[in-house]
Amino acid sequence: MPRSQEVREEQVKFLKTHPDPRPLNFFMEFKYRRRLSGYNDYSLCLDNALKDAPESEKLLDLRKNFIGKDYNDDWEQYEDRKKNKKVNDRIKKRKRETHASFHTLLDDGIDGGKSVHDQKRKRTNENPTSDTNYKENEDIGIEDVDNSENEVGKFNEAIVDVLGNAVEYSELAEKICSIYTEQYPDGDLIDLRPCSSFFQDR
Repeated sequence: MPRSQEVREEQVKFLKTHPDPRPLNFFMEFKYRRRLSGYNDYSLCLDNALKDAPESEKLLDLRKNFIGKDYNDDWEQYEDRKKNKKVNDRIKKRKRETHASFHTLLDDGIDGGKSVHDQKRKRTNENPTSDTNYKENEDIGIEDVDNSENEVGKFNEAIVDVLGNAVEYSELAEKICSIYTEQYPDGDLIDLRPCSSFFQDR
């Protein structure tokens, strides 16, 4: 069976079974590109559907409204919906890209703090040449550990602040925030909590 015939049968079935088979929904379902083709196909399929079910009140009402030009604005509404969908798709794409950039920078910052801590501990363990040197190395290691932990703490607090519960900011957090302001100069920041609408929309 030719593909065009299969499509025609699907379109006729759509008119008979869809709860609101007006031209707007018909165009949305079968993704028309030209107004004339859309309306011509709709008229043809509506005639075929009425041949199969001549007593259908729904189809008779469709025919009456179609002839009465009640659906003349459906194509413009269809075009508007297509444009809105493209805009929403672009926004979702930008959200995903910003989300990925955010977590990459976040991971790099946390990994960087851990690596400094691990390197200091490794040097301390490998070079205990004397009690004095060991003590100095140990003090340096502890100090660096505290600094790393404080920095990570500030960083996490800054991230919480981005999500609405702010206390302090680190340089790394400010750098992360700049990603958002560059991506969304006129908009709000994205809520990256697991329960946020950002994840629910994906």
